[in-house]
Amino acid sequence: MVLASILGLALTQQALVVSAPNVLVFSKTAGFRHDSIEHGRDVLKNLASKQGWTIQTTEDAAVFTDVGLAKVDVVVFLCTTGDVLNPAQQDAVQRWFKNGKGFVGIHSAADTEYDWSWYGNVVGGYFKSHPQIQKATLKVEDIAHPTSAHLPLQFERTDEWYDFRENPRANVRVLCSLDTKSYKGSVMDDHPINWCKEIDGGRAFYTGFGHTKESYDEPLVQEMLVEAILWSAQGKRPSEATTPEWRSSQGWIDKDGGIFNQGNAVHLVSKADYGDQQVHAEFMIPKGSNSGVYLQGRYEVQILDSYGKALSDMQFSDCGGIYQRFDEAKGTGWEGTKPLKNAIREPGQWNTYDILFRAPRFDRSGKKVENARFLEVRLNGVVVQKNVEATGPTRGPMFQDEKATGPLYLQGDHGPITYRNVWVKKATL
Repeated sequence: MVLASILGLALTQQALVVSAPNVLVFSKTAGFRHDSIEHGRDVLKNLASKQGWTIQTTEDAAVFTDVGLAKVDVVVFLCTTGDVLNPAQQDAVQRWFKNGKGFVGIHSAADTEYDWSWYGNVVGGYFKSHPQIQKATLKVEDIAHPTSAHLPLQFERTDEWYDFRENPRANVRVLCSLDTKSYKGSVMDDHPINWCKEIDGGRAFYTGFGHTKESYDEPLVQEMLVEAILWSAQGKRPSEATTPEWRSSQGWIDKDGGIFNQGNAVHLVSKADYGDQQVHAEFMIPKGSNSGVYLQGRYEVQILDSYGKALSDMQFSDCGGIYQRFDEAKGTGWEGTKPLKNAIREPGQWNTYDILFRAPRFDRSGKKVENARFLEVRLNGVVVQKNVEATGPTRGPMFQDEKATGPLYLQGDHGPITYRNVWVKKATL
């Protein structure tokens, strides 16, 4: 395969369980109707077309049956209001969601279904009141999420800012909040406005943005909505994925829902070998700890407590970096690739790697004709590497040579770490 074809693969392949979700946009209103609905619907259709997704828009609640939802990955409640689903339709949504599906609520999705407690738990909060439309300052609280990683840490925008009946912070992962001193009329001292949660087998994202038509034309908002739909679609493990069996787990113990070691255990090395592959691994490290995920036992994606570090100061040795490797083109020396974003969470919190890896290629004589490539690496859903060529094995790998296949290798001797929900899926690249 020529380089141009490889670059094309990097643009089309993503390290996601669902890279092209089937999206249902629902905008039925049984109360106030926002005049931004039609424009928001058109923008979502346009975004879906650009992304290569399948999208359906409707205000007919009859679609909410087991059959109607069978092929849907994500439901978007676009400025819905009031009681929009009957009990049978609600039951169908719950069954569907629990199968690893995704929900995205926009603006008055929080002004919907007040008597459906399950929905209230999923959406995360109910509308209470709002002041007049005005400009406000927003603060990004979580850069380790794809819906907020692209946002400035502090920025201004104009919208109708909802207050909520109860502060949702205790029950959600807050992504953005409002500076209540930056506008008039807030009744909340602590004011989350964008959040997410993983609950009941599925994933849910909510944004208070979206009252005005202009909201849907803002590039930052459009990117947020694309990432919200992608993130919420990832709740289910692919059926083709397999859990590695380890050659040895000496020094590892069951803890915190995963497998833990103090930093001096044997490496976890899979019994099976893999070529082109999609890898998912969840990990938790204490402050200052260090580990790594090695594809084919040779090419390392670094794990490190890099929390709070400025992106300008990050190196290949920080979390999300592709660690040092021999540069065959230069014939000497080592190089690495630093991450595009700092998306590591605080020590003691769970993180997720999703890696799409293309193995090196060899001709019939065994000569390497193409280097290995990390087509995409996502840390907590945030793209931290894109189409990185691995010119050779990482320094100090399990194997110094290169082959078409090799085991998955999780480092066990550089610091305390817990892993859980590790799986590998064969990729067709």
